[in-house]
Amino acid sequence: MLRHGVPLDKIGLVLRHRGIDTTAYYAKADVALLKQVAQPWPEAL
Repeated sequence: MLRHGVPLDKIGLVLRHRGIDTTAYYAKADVALLKQVAQPWPEAL
């Protein structure tokens, strides 16, 4: 659902979470997707 742009509060409703904190806890980062968009760390001068 996150990949399709559904906000966390709506996902929480579907999953019947009582609070957004619970939904955020279970919303893990997609490391493979992040590797595709991550920029190289700039070199320190």
